[in-house]
Amino acid sequence: MASKRVLILGGTGFIGSHLAMRLNAHGWRVRCIARMINKEIGSHRTEGVDYLGGDVVSGISGSVFKDVDVVYHLAWPCPEACADWSVSSQYIAAAERIALQCIEADVRKLIFASSGGAVYGRGSGHCIREDSLCSPVSPYGQAKLLAEHRLMQYAHVLPITIVRPSNVYGRDPQRRPTRGLVDMAVHHAFSQEPLQVFVPPDTKRDFVHIDDVIAALEELALSHLNPSLINIGSGSGASIDEVIRLVNRLSGKTLRVAFSGPKRCIEVRENSLSSARLYRLFPALSSPLTLEKGISRLIQAKSPFQSSVSP
Repeated sequence: MASKRVLILGGTGFIGSHLAMRLNAHGWRVRCIARMINKEIGSHRTEGVDYLGGDVVSGISGSVFKDVDVVYHLAWPCPEACADWSVSSQYIAAAERIALQCIEADVRKLIFASSGGAVYGRGSGHCIREDSLCSPVSPYGQAKLLAEHRLMQYAHVLPITIVRPSNVYGRDPQRRPTRGLVDMAVHHAFSQEPLQVFVPPDTKRDFVHIDDVIAALEELALSHLNPSLINIGSGSGASIDEVIRLVNRLSGKTLRVAFSGPKRCIEVRENSLSSARLYRLFPALSSPLTLEKGISRLIQAKSPFQSSVSP
């Protein structure tokens, strides 16, 4: 690709911040849109990145899409906010509006971040492929799936790739509180505060490191290939108990855990994604970071996060 100009909607979030830093370091011209620029990034600006205020729900000026090759749509509310359908419906409509703006601005490719941890739903189980049945049980997963369908209506005129990452973890460059189990487990091991977990200890999740996610996102932008749907996961699930044991062993601490509250109907008992399609298209990505190595990195950083956890 001769020019490398990218627009990241939600560019100051966890994934967006990492993506902006990586693309900027690799010579991309990066433009980030976020609702509250000063509050969300403060002094953690990446030199060379163009930060603009904007809200995908209220609408972003078409001029922002001008002279852009690739648009990443990462802007989405947290799972708790999606319990309110009036919120979710606005973001679903915004996704369709963004696709139309991309078409009007002659954007080369749109990449939308869905959720591999939420759209497949119960019964999906082990090594879920992109063609597995989607039956989301949470409002968050349902909204993401509806947005996917809205976007793919335009795939005949706009190259669109839907990415479905599993449970992404890793150090936040802006050191904000997080709700991810792995990050929180490391923090609470060092703080010795009890970690609250609201699912049974044998619940399994597919934990994928942020570095593997953004590497895949960049490859998708660079490639002439336009897969319509692609998972980004580790390929295996780890139980809550396994994560706790790893954190204890690698940190030399004893993590205090409180499994509290009744089982919630929106939780999926087991979820792990097959990334075979991703590895077939991009063989260089076929050796993701192991959970043990990823946790070791977090322990070295000792990120000061504090929150309750719902993986």
